[in-house]
Amino acid sequence: MFKRILTAVDGSDAADKAYKVAADLAEKYGAELSLLYVATADRVSEEERRLAEAEHLADADELHRLRPLEGTADGAYPLPTLLDHSHDVGLTVRTALGRRILDKYAKEAASRGLKVTSADVEKGDAAATILEKADRVRADAIAMGSRGFSDLKGVFLGSTSHKVASRAPCSVLTLAA
Repeated sequence: MFKRILTAVDGSDAADKAYKVAADLAEKYGAELSLLYVATADRVSEEERRLAEAEHLADADELHRLRPLEGTADGAYPLPTLLDHSHDVGLTVRTALGRRILDKYAKEAASRGLKVTSADVEKGDAAATILEKADRVRADAIAMGSRGFSDLKGVFLGSTSHKVASRAPCSVLTLAA
């Protein structure tokens, strides 16, 4: 039934559930599994902030190069201050976070003997990037969480999962936490 399953993950509980269902389906049907994390340049959400601070995800030197802040002799600011003052930091933090999340899922999939054909961090609009990736890997199904680490913008403009479900040329599994 399924030959190729794309799983979009973001570290949320709903995305974790989507990965687990996708992995179970891949195991049952012998399907290939593609993993995707979409990094956007939006402001860092509170959940992402906590993860970034707790895990020291972003290299402080790289963040300072992105947007040095004025006010100290050496220009050095702690990560929380950088997260508050730069939209560029969101992309850097999400890219680092995405790599860690994908590594975790790829290792878990390998331990189950699943075939992971890709585990990519891609930059862009979440819905459009998921749809483009599904097309590139010729996915038979997309698995994703129904509500991830997005802010209230999704409530007013439409959630990523709704946009993907309404535009995808294949089956879409959306799972709540």
